[in-house]
Amino acid sequence: MDYLYDKSWYQEAYQAGSLLAEPANNYRIDDNFIVAFGFEKGILGDYRTLVVDAKRGELLLKQSTNSLLTHLVNDDLFGGILLQKAISEILKIKEQHVVSTGGGAIFSLESFHTSGTDLVALQKMEKVECRGKQMMFTELASSNHYLLDPPRSFAQSYKQEGESIMHNAFYTALLHRMNGNLSLGGTASGLLNRPQYQQFVDNYLAREGITLKKLMDQIEDGKRVRIKKRFKDLNLPVQAMDLDYVFEQTDKDGKFRM
Repeated sequence: MDYLYDKSWYQEAYQAGSLLAEPANNYRIDDNFIVAFGFEKGILGDYRTLVVDAKRGELLLKQSTNSLLTHLVNDDLFGGILLQKAISEILKIKEQHVVSTGGGAIFSLESFHTSGTDLVALQKMEKVECRGKQMMFTELASSNHYLLDPPRSFAQSYKQEGESIMHNAFYTALLHRMNGNLSLGGTASGLLNRPQYQQFVDNYLAREGITLKKLMDQIEDGKRVRIKKRFKDLNLPVQAMDLDYVFEQTDKDGKFRM
């Protein structure tokens, strides 16, 4: 039997008192994360997020989906937001719709800087289809379908999903090349497992000579440029407190923030 879940389904179940989701504290996105629906305050009482987790089932969180992303990018991800942005710039991806982790890609139909955005783990999904005005993601491990509302057309959202898969292939290839492995090695699963994307990235990296070290060096050079600019903006003799301020402000550039 097919099961369909979307925001309205969870909202109606909560209001009817039939939602079996368990409250949870301090949830962190990991390999068991499947999908998260973000809600405005008051719709689910004190809860802001409904998460579906492969091990723990359905969970109610007081954290927002943006809070989940912030902890993932700033605390658990190699290279942080600066490496994610650098890859987006290389691939000419204009909006931030994905956090690539190598083994997975956390995707949103809306920009991550939209409050209460929904999140889906592409590696957990077998396929995505258009269903009316919604995008239907089918889970690999079950017959569950998760419906998300695209803010634009299906074609635009499908394009963004493809960009996200390419972004993760790029991130994964960089990490593998760091260890001397020149291919993705077939580690991706679900929607991420598209050999044509992986082959394109391998060929591109070989042709352009891009390595993880070169990218990280460029990111560090960018930090130095911003430090020099802030010294100039201060227009003061450099004191210890000025130096502390500059480094504090520069460090903020490397954080994911709303």
